[in-house]
Amino acid sequence: MKHILLLFGLLCFSFLGQAQSSSPAEDATQTQQESLDRVKVILKSGTVLYGELISYDPEVGLLVQVKGQDLFIKEEKLKKFVTLTSSQKRLFVPLQTKKFYFRTNFGILSNTNGTGSTLNISGLYQFNPYFAAGVGVGVDNYYFNEQHNIFPVFTEIKTYLMDKKAAPFVSLKTGYSFNRRHRDSGQLVARGGLFVNPTFGYRFGTRGLIFDMYGGYRFQNAYYEKAGWAFSTQEITWRRIELGMALSF
Repeated sequence: MKHILLLFGLLCFSFLGQAQSSSPAEDATQTQQESLDRVKVILKSGTVLYGELISYDPEVGLLVQVKGQDLFIKEEKLKKFVTLTSSQKRLFVPLQTKKFYFRTNFGILSNTNGTGSTLNISGLYQFNPYFAAGVGVGVDNYYFNEQHNIFPVFTEIKTYLMDKKAAPFVSLKTGYSFNRRHRDSGQLVARGGLFVNPTFGYRFGTRGLIFDMYGGYRFQNAYYEKAGWAFSTQEITWRRIELGMALSF
């Protein structure tokens, strides 16, 4: 009888040891499953999927678990994804990188000597979440009249200070502006010159149509020769505070 009780005790101890050794793995698996966020995935084709988020890399794509199976979705096929929590908050989707995009900005140019406007369009390449560079063209007017239309051609560099949905940025445009004479006003010669435009702004959004607001300072050289009651020359360096908004797409 003692041998039977001893054998029964050893068996119980053995089963207890196995249960204790396996429980951490089971707990880890359960914790991992509970930690996965339930997401709604919308593809550019219009397909909608529901699953658990495993990982997301904005340069590669999205890995989700759908009905127990791991599914990888390439970045170019992904439109967006959202969490399905009680708060229904959208997951942060980083700025898409290694791609070209266009940015169109409109601004008001002003100081005590006069007020004008600017309209520029740039083609930029987003190297990473923080840095973009490209070229652009535009039409500027420093006095709200057609006698002083001037056409900048420039390079642009842009740096975001954060990798967030709403992020501050600094940018710098440098180049040369072309001019054309306005004969009706008596201009004989109209030349452009050096163009420099540093700005600071704030971007709202990371995908689709992206809006930003900015402020900056604009330097522009120009030269005019004019006939009227008397011949005159005018060499100008415009210095204007610029406030504006832009759309990137």
